[in-house]
Amino acid sequence: LRGELVELKTRQSLSERMADAAQVFLDSQKAVLTVAEAALQAIHEKVGSLTQTHACKSAKLLRLTQKRASMGLRGKNRRSVKRLSRSMRNLRAAVHTIEAYLQTVQAEVPRAERDVEVAKAETLSAQQFQA
Repeated sequence: LRGELVELKTRQSLSERMADAAQVFLDSQKAVLTVAEAALQAIHEKVGSLTQTHACKSAKLLRLTQKRASMGLRGKNRRSVKRLSRSMRNLRAAVHTIEAYLQTVQAEVPRAERDVEVAKAETLSAQQFQA
């Protein structure tokens, strides 16, 4: 009888430890999922911000191009045309830089989405393991 009681206590403590381990694993997976979702959200916000900045810079460049075309190349406007051309050159460089950075950030989106999917699957697995 004593042996059975000791064995019963050992089984109970083992099952309790397994349940505690399952709960810790589930909590850690939920934390991983939260972090992955936050990273994906941050990337989406960055893409939106860059897209908006790109649109503004491109529109400004178009306006400057139209203004320069209307000024002509000679006479009293010559200095203004040079200044405008310099502004346009700088703006064009900024637009190209933004486009390159936007492509880099957009390339991170699939990886972040995959991380979220993996974290969701592992969290579901942890919940099933706990049950």
